[in-house]
Amino acid sequence: MPSRLLRDREALAIAVNLAAERLLIDDASTLSATGATSVELDVDHAQLLSREYIFSLLNQTETRPPAWMAEGLAQIVMDAEVTDRWLIYGKIDTFKGSATGGSGTGTDDTDASANSTAIVGEQPFNVVLRHRKLLPLGEFFATTADSPAARTPLGNNLWAKQAYLFVHFCLFGENLRHRDALVQFVGRLGRESLSEALFRDCFKVGYAQMEEELRAYLRFLKHRYQTYDIKPGDRFDPKSIELADASPTQIGVLLGDAQRLAGNLPAAAQTYRDAYLRGSRDPALLAGLAATEAAAGHADRAAKFLDAACAAHVARPSAHATLARRRLDAALAHPAGPDGKLDPAQLAAVLAPVFEARQYPPLIPETYHVTADAWAASAAPPKVPNLAVLDEGLKAFPRDSALVLQGARLYASIGAYDIAAAIARMGARFAVDAGAKREFEQLLAALPAPPAR
Repeated sequence: MPSRLLRDREALAIAVNLAAERLLIDDASTLSATGATSVELDVDHAQLLSREYIFSLLNQTETRPPAWMAEGLAQIVMDAEVTDRWLIYGKIDTFKGSATGGSGTGTDDTDASANSTAIVGEQPFNVVLRHRKLLPLGEFFATTADSPAARTPLGNNLWAKQAYLFVHFCLFGENLRHRDALVQFVGRLGRESLSEALFRDCFKVGYAQMEEELRAYLRFLKHRYQTYDIKPGDRFDPKSIELADASPTQIGVLLGDAQRLAGNLPAAAQTYRDAYLRGSRDPALLAGLAATEAAAGHADRAAKFLDAACAAHVARPSAHATLARRRLDAALAHPAGPDGKLDPAQLAAVLAPVFEARQYPPLIPETYHVTADAWAASAAPPKVPNLAVLDEGLKAFPRDSALVLQGARLYASIGAYDIAAAIARMGARFAVDAGAKREFEQLLAALPAPPAR
């Protein structure tokens, strides 16, 4: 692949292969539309970097947008026109090369997608989809970021270009009348399950009618693109950029993190180790070493590096959450409180790294899982104010059924039945697994009924 966005819950990296000059496309939908047996594309590294950067920004939000939304935005940005004087965003050219701006898009014999030789690079959706059958919207929206179509979107992939079409139509077409509906739809998908009823509630039309509107948009591409003037003060001054050789520490952290995110743990461990042997004691490097040593089963070495990283206040919440979990496991092996529970000193030692983890973005669910487990093991039951940190996690990760169920049970155990019921209802609403939904329903049924007023 010419580029990849590497990510986990906490970190991300962009890798661009500058040696890749051609990309072989074997996407079935692309080949069937063109009649070709294989297609090669020239690689535009600047476009790919823009694309991956957009994905990196979108992946920094706590609730990631649907795959089709992210892909549509990336395609729009890839086609943005930038000069020394202006930036044009959302403009689609006709097949003959002139801007539509409300003009017709020509007759079918001007459609470049009607012959296989047209596939020479990424093209706008109106060229690619003119003679292709669109995916049913239910199937289109249900495509996840891990699906083959979303993971290989280059080369005029049908799903990717339909994402471009739909997002562009909502943002720039129909006199912008669908823009607010798109924002509402994406926002509600973060809290509700995908359904045609939800779509209809936002857009006031069903899937079939929207598919007709998209087809009409392809035939008569009336849209309002945006132009931004670039003033002299907006431009980068190359003289202000100072280049320097990367230090061994920088190489160790950046390259090691990228290799770890890519799943190449042996290479990441070697990269971290090389920088460490050269004298680096950077906290992020120590945290990387702790993670790779733990994955390799070297618990003692992992603990040594983790302690050092956390003592240096590494700005990685996963390191502090891991330290809290290790302390909890050690305390549970030798509980100092009655009935095999943690005494106040043990509980405080476990929660100390939790409070530090919350100081560094992003929020990660592991921080709140260990918080819930610690309070559940405490000899002194928590009071409602003690669970404020857990509440933060429940609001941030309502789809984490295990965390939400633990929170509901904790509140029920201290007699806060109204709060427990509210949390359980939230968990049942967001649960995607039938077993988890059943557990929330059973908990709700077991809670005492609220007193009559």
